[in-house]
Amino acid sequence: MRGVTKDSEYIELKEEVIALIQIQNNYIIAMYTITVSILAFAIERNNEWLFLLPYIILFSFQRIIMAKNDNMVRIAAYIVVFLEEGYGWESLYKSIVHYTTIKNNTSKPFSKLKNIVSGRISSLQLGLLSSTGCITVNIVNNKLYSMPIHDIKFFDIIPSLMGIILFVLLVSWCKNALNSMNRREVYIEALKFNKESINE
Repeated sequence: MRGVTKDSEYIELKEEVIALIQIQNNYIIAMYTITVSILAFAIERNNEWLFLLPYIILFSFQRIIMAKNDNMVRIAAYIVVFLEEGYGWESLYKSIVHYTTIKNNTSKPFSKLKNIVSGRISSLQLGLLSSTGCITVNIVNNKLYSMPIHDIKFFDIIPSLMGIILFVLLVSWCKNALNSMNRREVYIEALKFNKESINE
């Protein structure tokens, strides 16, 4: 075993979690700032293609945010298995969440939509805004709303299709972002199973 006390290790790990949260928050703020700036430029230029530029930021920043979140989940799992020994905030966290979460009767699809609109996953909220802007400007600029369907050319709807495709890809990319509790439990079980070999 290392010459580190459990208390000092616990403090160090908690400080690391706080640092990861700060990094995550900085990326979220930067993501909003850059995306809103691009969207303002797209509105000014009245160009549907410019509304899709934020996806470059959203995919790359969300990857970093999810990586930091995963690091926090791994640290929490380590604390549960090696430091708290069944009693403490991390060990009781799942029960605390279960007993303190206000339940509602929202069906699962609407629950996902609520998470997107409310900004629980920031990149999805910004992606929805970007795609909506792209589709709206595309429809208005090409007067698609007044055309008979048989007169609409495929090229005219490409920006709208790209907006939909990119948003669906982002939703797929973020599908595990709200499953941190499940990942946490998987990491806890893996660490418990390998505890002896890790201690050597």
